[in-house]
Amino acid sequence: MLIKKQKINELNLHLEDKVSDRTQALAASNKELELTLISLKNTQERLITSEKIVSMVE
Repeated sequence: MLIKKQKINELNLHLEDKVSDRTQALAASNKELELTLISLKNTQERLITSEKIVSMVE
C-alpha cells in the first residue's frame, strides 16, 4: 500500500511539473500574441492615416 501511495505521489509531482511547464509556455505564447496584436493595430492605424492623406490629395 505504501508503494502505491509513493507511486501516486511521484506521478502527481510529475504531472504538476508538466502543468507548470505548459502554463509557462502558454503565458509566453499569450504575451507574443498580445505584442503581435498591438503591432497589427498600429499598422492598421498607419494604413488608415495614409488612406486619409491620399484621399485628401485626390
